[in-house]
Amino acid sequence: MDRVIRLLTIEEAARELHLSTPQALKLVAEGKLTASNIDGRCVLSEMQLMFFKRSHPALAT
Repeated sequence: MDRVIRLLTIEEAARELHLSTPQALKLVAEGKLTASNIDGRCVLSEMQLMFFKRSHPALAT
């Protein structure tokens, strides 16, 4: 069975976290949110976002 990994742009992740894009980018820069650069775009996996929400409930309301 193939696994599908859904990637979110930083803008999509920010919306999911109810943050602005600059706030989400700051979390990435601080190492609190793990993202990758793919073809010049900052992206993160849906699984990473779920992990972040569980680890930082105050930020992910």
